[in-house]
Amino acid sequence: MEDTLINGQIEKNKKNIEQILEYIYDKTKFDFREYKHSTAFRRISRRFYYCEVDNFSQYFDYIIKNYMECLRLVNDLLISVTEFFRDREQWRFLYEKYLPEILQIKENKDCVRVWCAGCASGEEAYSLAIILEEIIEKYRLKNEYKIIATDIAVSHIYRAQSGIYKKESLKNLPFEFIREKYFSTDNDFIIIKKEIKKRIEFKFHSLTDNNFFPSQDLIICRNTLIYFTRKLQARIIKGFCDCLDKNGALWLGKAENIFKEYELRFKFIDPINKFFIYGR
Repeated sequence: MEDTLINGQIEKNKKNIEQILEYIYDKTKFDFREYKHSTAFRRISRRFYYCEVDNFSQYFDYIIKNYMECLRLVNDLLISVTEFFRDREQWRFLYEKYLPEILQIKENKDCVRVWCAGCASGEEAYSLAIILEEIIEKYRLKNEYKIIATDIAVSHIYRAQSGIYKKESLKNLPFEFIREKYFSTDNDFIIIKKEIKKRIEFKFHSLTDNNFFPSQDLIICRNTLIYFTRKLQARIIKGFCDCLDKNGALWLGKAENIFKEYELRFKFIDPINKFFIYGR
């Protein structure tokens, strides 16, 4: 019943929502025009209280007159939810099975390329670098690796580049020795060590663009596609598919999946646990 009422409100305010998203793009160049209307509806509605308005039409008028509110809405729409080693069992699978196989398929000294799309504040990219360091050391490999981590928000990129996080960020460590080996501490904060930071290139990038990064062995894009329209999701999945190298893999979030039209081009790497990691 509640979903029906919300869907009715979204449909009723569809024109205003589209106007607001178009205005944001015009003024800030942040492109939310292909975000799900349900996502935009919730995020915009939250701003009514602070702006003392009652509906979408009034809010649209308000942001036209108040540029700072436009920026506050952008910040609300830039959803950032990430952790170090989020979903530990999936990280263990990468560490114990998939990544060692990829590294050993590659000839020694061949570069392994990974793209973390929608990297937010960088925890996932750093988690991956740590795992790769451990695998290379464990198997005495000579492979290099390159991680490109991208996000639409420059503020997220700056924070990721700093490599500074609160201590509680490390609550999901799969192995306790990682804490001392790859982090230093400063009061209530932990700091990524320089040898890991230099392995990652953080860059501004929007998935709504068509400029993707080719020849990737692994693309990680978890819990980002769920906020996009189905049409944009399909376009991005196709782009990811075209960017993956032979034997490459795509790692999605739990609420995301491969569209039917791409099922023949992907398979579960672990068909038993189905960890949302799809191989070519």
